[in-house]
Amino acid sequence: MCATTTIWQGLIVKRTNHFLLAIMTCTAMLALTGCGDDKQITEVKALPFSYSNLTNGPDMTVDQALDNRKVCGSVKWTTSQDDHKRTVVEYDCNYKGIDDSMFVKNGMDAVSAGDVWQWTYGADGTPSLTGVGLVIRHKDRTATTTNYGALAVDVLSSTIVDNKFTNFDQAYSYLMNRRIPGPPEATKPIRAIPDTTYGNQLAQFYPDQPPLHAALRAYLQRGMPQSTKSFGIDSAGYLVLEDTPETRALVYSVDPADVQNGFKVDPSIVPEILRHSLNNIGANKIFCLNDYCYDGGARLVGKATQEVIAKEDSRINSYSQIMLDNWVAQPELTQQMVLSTSQLETTYGNKLAQLFPGKTPQDAAETAYHQKGLAGHVGSYGMDSLGYLTLFDHPDIRQYLFPVDPTDVQIAVKAVQPNMSGNFIHAPASLPGNKLICLSDLCYDRSGYLVGKATPDVMAKEATVVSIDKFGDIQESAQTQQPVQAPSQQTMQQAAQLDVTAQASAAQSPTGSSNDGWPAQTPCLQKLEDAARKQADAQGLDDTISIDAAREMANTCKTLGQ
Repeated sequence: MCATTTIWQGLIVKRTNHFLLAIMTCTAMLALTGCGDDKQITEVKALPFSYSNLTNGPDMTVDQALDNRKVCGSVKWTTSQDDHKRTVVEYDCNYKGIDDSMFVKNGMDAVSAGDVWQWTYGADGTPSLTGVGLVIRHKDRTATTTNYGALAVDVLSSTIVDNKFTNFDQAYSYLMNRRIPGPPEATKPIRAIPDTTYGNQLAQFYPDQPPLHAALRAYLQRGMPQSTKSFGIDSAGYLVLEDTPETRALVYSVDPADVQNGFKVDPSIVPEILRHSLNNIGANKIFCLNDYCYDGGARLVGKATQEVIAKEDSRINSYSQIMLDNWVAQPELTQQMVLSTSQLETTYGNKLAQLFPGKTPQDAAETAYHQKGLAGHVGSYGMDSLGYLTLFDHPDIRQYLFPVDPTDVQIAVKAVQPNMSGNFIHAPASLPGNKLICLSDLCYDRSGYLVGKATPDVMAKEATVVSIDKFGDIQESAQTQQPVQAPSQQTMQQAAQLDVTAQASAAQSPTGSSNDGWPAQTPCLQKLEDAARKQADAQGLDDTISIDAAREMANTCKTLGQ
């Protein structure tokens, strides 16, 4: 059986704390061709399916793991030869559900997607795993591949063993740490967004959303593809975006009042400038180069207004001149104070910028984490609206967390922590964008990102016991007690006017759900549904409550002990 395998090669590499994600674009194509060898495919299928970083792997072979996945609409095994005449065995799982994908309906360019595994035969005649990646194929017949490192392969492998994913949206959401979006109409603002709106003023058009989700929805409305990379909200309130020509065409303008420096420079030196963080850009300030603007971490946040462009300094016309003017951080300028043991243990995670006044909030936070002992690059998603660094959720990072300010905590419960690397939490819909939820000793923001650890006084108030499934959903445990709430929780309950008899009503259904899968109706759930319908009616949207939305509301009621 003869086969042709196409690998798309590209340019952009994003480094996280533990592994490299090589984002492949269609700049070149290498075709590997050859005739399949059933014997070699059989040998690979008989290999033990194991994890690279986890001690206890599953007791199954490669074919038992990969050939029986619920998420695969089809599976294909092929062989080929690489440039060195080595035999390569490739497995291709084509995901189900791409036609019904909410990511695709919200603008992602994808006609098919799946994961690809490759084993290469070495000089000793034995195969070894040499590549795993996620492939998304586009309408123009090109493809984008995300290559996984060892940690990401372990995460993917564990989901394969669990075998719970049944469609593309579930797999992509979990593996890429992105929420499954609602229907396209859910991204509609409460009123039209003028083109002159500054990029840090988008939250007003989505008053029920935290700043990050509001900005993402505004950009989706503007035509940004769902697959566009974003890195959180910066300290000036702007969505930080992957810097590509496509993204530049869509960015909102920046507020001239936020611009500290503007420079008209030769476009050829812009990439060199943007390879550096800028040491003397204020914590809540940005700088502009020609038509586009960046935060102190040299990350794209918007476009310059004509007012800013007119004032740009054209005297700086070379990278060396910028270096001489100390505009870009130089090695001798990066020396900073060394934090004391007390500072490392007691400083709240959103107060770290105060310890390094010459740095941007993100640079300050990452410096503090390095001093606390976290080696290498800090795996983060940028700063959230409370000023915390949003982190990759992994045991190697959890041990270095800074505490969160107890006044920022809205919900605190005891929890069985997720044991999957990179898992993100589905925070209750009732959690405001400027508040946190703490699950035992770990705290998360409204977007579900890890931001710090709970202080002893917060943990002392935790009574409700919950568990967290592999999808990040919070599930009430059989050990659940009446919750002892953090102070601000009581205020939230009073505002929502939740009926304290809801818990007794829920007890009438042992599973908390009806026979048809819908959660059992309680006064708490009824009030949340009524509020959702009222909001939908006010926005002219369909006020039908889906089963997924009802379940999320039920989880919120359970978390509140209602």
